[in-house]
Amino acid sequence: MQDPTTLLATVQHIEGALAHWYRGRAADLLEDVAGARKSFQECAATAPRGGIDCLLWLAGIESNEGACEDAALAAKQLIAIDSSAPQGYHWLARAEFGRSQQTSAVRAILEERWARLPEPQREAEHRRDEFDLAVLDGRFEQAYESLDAWDHAIAHSADAHERAMPFTCRIDLDLELGRTEAARRAATSFVEASQAWLPEETWDMPAERTRALYLTDQIGRSAFRQRRAQDELELRARNGWWAAPNVRWFDSYVQNVKDAEDARVAVAAQPATRPFLEAAFRNRYVDSELGRMYLYAGQLDKSLELLRRATKSCSYVRGLYVFRAHALYGDALARRARPREACEHYAYVLQRWGHEPGSRTARDATESALRLGCRGSTDTALRLRR
Repeated sequence: MQDPTTLLATVQHIEGALAHWYRGRAADLLEDVAGARKSFQECAATAPRGGIDCLLWLAGIESNEGACEDAALAAKQLIAIDSSAPQGYHWLARAEFGRSQQTSAVRAILEERWARLPEPQREAEHRRDEFDLAVLDGRFEQAYESLDAWDHAIAHSADAHERAMPFTCRIDLDLELGRTEAARRAATSFVEASQAWLPEETWDMPAERTRALYLTDQIGRSAFRQRRAQDELELRARNGWWAAPNVRWFDSYVQNVKDAEDARVAVAAQPATRPFLEAAFRNRYVDSELGRMYLYAGQLDKSLELLRRATKSCSYVRGLYVFRAHALYGDALARRARPREACEHYAYVLQRWGHEPGSRTARDATESALRLGCRGSTDTALRLRR
């Protein structure tokens, strides 16, 4: 991450859209979301056709902040500038899920996106989106079919990030559905296949291998900690994106939390540097994982704000974390003695996933809802136990 002081100093020597861009980036780094919004909006207004980068940054901030109508507005401005480009439709689809929660409406927008993608990329992105939509609807067998098709579409790529994503999504889905042996096989295949992939600047392959093995219980805590220490050394040596201590910490600690002990170790290792991550990158996945860590560590106040933000985020991407965020937020609210609100978030999970007996999140949400006496939880419990 860049230094906001350096960015603001640069502004003294330039003007116009670029000056607004630098001010927006600096505000983002200083955790001034209102200031970042204002600067990126001014950037787009100053140079309507040249403000694409500012609008993309603005769409990301608005989506992550849960301002779905404003995110849709930024997306529509992108489409107005260049209706032949796919980016505006991607951000509009994200905003639409946040607004309506209807995958049919999201799909209609994504069809416009897919039609505008270049041929080599189109099939992979189409299948990736189909995976997310299937997960959001609780159509898990179709999700696996989409994963297979997605993996096939990128089979000839050597890019580590591109190749790894279907593996990591498969492992997450297997673990969610209690398919432990399948998750272990996927993790083993991932570790073996990834040795031949080309490194990618913002994707850390050694840490991803460690995560896959630890979350599928193929290495114990002691071996995990040894591997994590080595992974951190490698990340520090790579510099670039990984020069930021918080980025390394999230990758090596936060994503690997399985229980209260892991959470306490992760919290203790958190760097003091601020911000944790720029608002444009603070998406639902990041907030959900951070909130889970603080919840497991017993730091309820911190977990509540992060999980609240994760449930409000406007995006159809990484659908598993939509439901995990709601279930975890329900748990945090229940601990804060706010049962009515907790029940609302458990209901969100169970309305879409309550039919799936293997879902760990649905099962946990059902048990929590039963303890609180949430309306309708008994019927869901009976369905899951059949």
